[in-house]
Amino acid sequence: MKQYLAEKFCWFDFSVLEDTALTAAEKYQRLITWAETARGINPNVFDEVTQWILDDACWEPQSITAFGAVS
Repeated sequence: MKQYLAEKFCWFDFSVLEDTALTAAEKYQRLITWAETARGINPNVFDEVTQWILDDACWEPQSITAFGAVS
């Protein structure tokens, strides 16, 4: 991932899902709420990061290295 994306992305705090009292539906809703918030904060970065994640070709080792995620 390009450095500027990592710096501007609104990251999810996975510790909120560690609450064992939460149902699966509640955990899913927290993820949805985060996604809405993250996209609202910086939609261009959110879209670029999600496109990078969804692009299967970028998960090939040579692509990850070329994209700068692995040094």
